[in-house]
Amino acid sequence: MISLVLIRKTNYSVRRIMLSFNAVITIIAGIIFGAEQSLYTLISLYTNAKVIDTTEKAKIQLTVVISKQKLDVIRDLMLKYTNHGLTYTEAKGGYTGDEKRIIYTVITRDKLQTLSSLIHRIDPSSFIAIQDVVEVKGKFITA
Repeated sequence: MISLVLIRKTNYSVRRIMLSFNAVITIIAGIIFGAEQSLYTLISLYTNAKVIDTTEKAKIQLTVVISKQKLDVIRDLMLKYTNHGLTYTEAKGGYTGDEKRIIYTVITRDKLQTLSSLIHRIDPSSFIAIQDVVEVKGKFITA
């Protein structure tokens, strides 16, 4: 539970936070119960953390519908925070008739929570749709 709270509050990956907590506990147990079992557990923890981190780096499609007035601020935020390109287009709200913008981008899952929170702070009425992406062709930087 502590790991989940830290993930939401910091920019650290799931792997890094969980590995750190578990490593500290395992090292303490190794001091008390013996180093050999502790080393095997640390190897297992590291392997587990790598698998989790790989899953977290999965790519997702992020589609954001925002007010016309907030486009520049949110576009700049997304470009700065993700280092990924994006596409936007004009739209009109079907219910309200208001002028809107739709921003489309592909980001890694580990950036989703923070980015969507920042977008909602700037435009509380924004609509965000999230979809898993199976494959991306072309230039996509995962770092």
